[in-house]
Amino acid sequence: MSDSETLKQVNGSFGWVCAMAIAFFLMICAGIWIASASRHIYPGYVAVGSGLLGQLLVVVLFDRYYRALIKIAEDGRKAELAKVVHQALDQMKQIGGEDGSKMKLVEYLAKEIMACLVGYC
Repeated sequence: MSDSETLKQVNGSFGWVCAMAIAFFLMICAGIWIASASRHIYPGYVAVGSGLLGQLLVVVLFDRYYRALIKIAEDGRKAELAKVVHQALDQMKQIGGEDGSKMKLVEYLAKEIMACLVGYC
């Protein structure tokens, strides 16, 4: 699955989470209204309690959304950096030259950067 497809799915779920947050907030408001306007306090408590539990669920889902966006961004940065390193290596090979130490240095740095991208640094 590509990043654009993943981003579409993540953004679609974000809309559902926002709708859930609004619905659970309205449930809390309705519970407060029932508890204050009626002599039957317990249904109001149940509505407020279920609204609060729903808000807790929404917080967890927002956190998962945030983490998914961070992962997509990190993967994109890693891919871009890898592309830049490969382009730099190709340009150094084209330039060439008599001094092989520059090329060895660039290759060493490229290996170190790629190791960091993979997560071994």
